[in-house]
Amino acid sequence: MTNLKYWILCITLLIGSIGMSQVVITPGNMGGAGFLNPSLLKNANLLNSTTELQSGFLVIDIADQNQNSLLQFWSKRIDLLPNQSLRSNNIQWENGFQNNGGELANDFVFNAMFSKGSYIYCYKFLSIENNLVMGLQCVENVVTGFSPPRLIHPANNSTIDNPFPLLNWQGPFPIFEGQLTYHLKLAEKQKNQNALQALNNNLPLIDRYELRSPLHKMSLTDIPLDVGKTYAWTIRAFWNGQFAGETEPWVFTYEKEKLFVNIEEESYRNLNSLPDGSYFIFSNKIYFKYKNQRNYKSLFCKIVDENTGKEIGYKIPPLPLNPGMNQIEIGTMKMKLKRDHIYQLIVDQSGEKKQSLIFKYKKD
Repeated sequence: MTNLKYWILCITLLIGSIGMSQVVITPGNMGGAGFLNPSLLKNANLLNSTTELQSGFLVIDIADQNQNSLLQFWSKRIDLLPNQSLRSNNIQWENGFQNNGGELANDFVFNAMFSKGSYIYCYKFLSIENNLVMGLQCVENVVTGFSPPRLIHPANNSTIDNPFPLLNWQGPFPIFEGQLTYHLKLAEKQKNQNALQALNNNLPLIDRYELRSPLHKMSLTDIPLDVGKTYAWTIRAFWNGQFAGETEPWVFTYEKEKLFVNIEEESYRNLNSLPDGSYFIFSNKIYFKYKNQRNYKSLFCKIVDENTGKEIGYKIPPLPLNPGMNQIEIGTMKMKLKRDHIYQLIVDQSGEKKQSLIFKYKKD
């Protein structure tokens, strides 16, 4: 049995032996993941189990694992009628708290948080007449620390085509009160380095402190990314100036967008006319040429979203054909295409090899 639990048990047995249970105290959830939230700490319900009026104060005494008293919170005067219960939201508290000294107490005063460890929270109802303890309940609470921040985008080991990417991440959890800031660091990673070595040893391209939002849009004021190079980045979080966690370092590679051809009005493109990985750009209409060598009456097409590999919901109706070369136009208004997504138009004629056209949709 831990010292804390042994101490709590001794207090409970002592109270039972001397009958100090006229006021029953039921503490609620007080938090504990890297912080002590006063609003949760004061979540305690009272019950006067006697047939007499009980007047006094509710005191919360916080002690460390060595039973050293750290802090005390005092309520304002409470009058409990016989058999009356009082919910926590109806208890009024004095402003601030009593600091009993010590490093841990001072840490809470300045940062509103405790270090990792176990603590005892004792709730006492003190009589207003003789300062006797009329009710007491002690519980152990373990402060586990923050869950660290984590990176979101660009994804780890991904390749991006934007020289000014949006870097975003998720902050540490939970955060209730106080000022949260971030330190963003980004550096080029050499082939013989891992991400951590790159961040520790290489000159950073970005080294920004006091960021208040969990995102940073790279701009012309930042050192530009070089094509074909890999970069490592990480985030450190601070709460009220105190370290609150660091992300795992991630890496991404910057590559330029592959070849694209801008389609001008009335410009009809040949199917299968671009190398793999390149695309055309279309907006309101898709323009292409189709050579009808077998005198088909109709042309059958479908569009697949390259991001998902699935056919879009809109079904292109059969398109009328003439013998020889045809200039085909397909309107995009009903397709509900997503801006800047890559799509593949596939011509699927019976008895003929499939032909296709890769394009990016740019909404006017």
